Amino acid sequence: MNRRVIGFIKKEFIHILRDRRTLIMIFGIPIIEILLFGYVIRTDISNINIGIVDYSNGSMSQLIVNKLKGNRYFSNVQYLNNYQEADLLFKKDKLQEVIIFDKMIEDSDSPDTSIQILLDGSNPMVSQLILSYTINVMREGDDLVFPEYRMIYNESLKSTYMFVPGVMALVLLLISAMMTAITLTKEKENHSFEMLLISPIKPIEVIIGKLTPYLILSFVNSLLILLLSKYLFHLPFLGNNASLFLLILIYILLSLGLGLLISIISKTQIVAMLFSLVVLLMPTMLLSGFIFSIANMPLPLQWLSNIMPAKWFIICFKGIVVQGLGLHDLFYPFLILVVMTVALILISVNKYSTYLDD
Repeated sequence: MNRRVIGFIKKEFIHILRDRRTLIMIFGIPIIEILLFGYVIRTDISNINIGIVDYSNGSMSQLIVNKLKGNRYFSNVQYLNNYQEADLLFKKDKLQEVIIFDKMIEDSDSPDTSIQILLDGSNPMVSQLILSYTINVMREGDDLVFPEYRMIYNESLKSTYMFVPGVMALVLLLISAMMTAITLTKEKENHSFEMLLISPIKPIEVIIGKLTPYLILSFVNSLLILLLSKYLFHLPFLGNNASLFLLILIYILLSLGLGLLISIISKTQIVAMLFSLVVLLMPTMLLSGFIFSIANMPLPLQWLSNIMPAKWFIICFKGIVVQGLGLHDLFYPFLILVVMTVALILISVNKYSTYLDD
């Protein structure tokens, strides 16, 4: 090989090795993705929380509860006083399943046995898997157990109840954060900001002017998704529309703040796009509960999921649209979303104003 070519190759290697950002993208992205996919994507489920409402106080109900407690899939089996208490915990997303023993049961051969299983139908795939596990455990050594089951919030098990909130979270991130970051970085590359800096426009006015179109476009997109979900996929929309629009607005503002922050960190459009894909879109798909159950993930990933805005958006969206809850019922997840939004916007605007002043 020509010495000049060898020398050129060496120079390029030295240049790459000195560039930490390039090295992070080359080696960091594959490591992060394989770890995420390896630990998140599982076909089984564990750490199932079950509520027991036992009106029978019989030997058969106790036998079944002991079987559930002894099974590795069920991490927490707790007794509840009545169905109303179970319904409240369902709405707070603290239970994945409720088992109700309706009548007095003298023994396992009683013909009056009445067992009902309630599951959250807003996540059909997970609920069907939990139901399968539960029935298998109940029938261990006793094939006479035939429990009834019902999927609350989504009795027909429509997959749209699960996918629409996730798609909404992804679309708003894609438009509000990713496109904002790429567009603003493009202007940095083209040196368009120099023209703004010599004008009398203040930095905060520049930021408002740049972000407002994406705010409007994102809101229009969200309305389009909602209309399609209602009239094409028949999503119920049981809650208050004002609460839903407020939730969407908060999430869009949060996404715009993320896009602004990424545009400050990134020097080129390619870096902004890769950063958005790795830090925003992939974790949103994997760690938000959109596709895979968070309870089934290793504990470190469960902790990491708490800093994903999409997780709290999906919880609030399902609560309002599918369960008919108000924002007072969703106070904790909505408060987290608001705090994240305010903090992120303040940090992003401050850093971007400093960048424009420099």
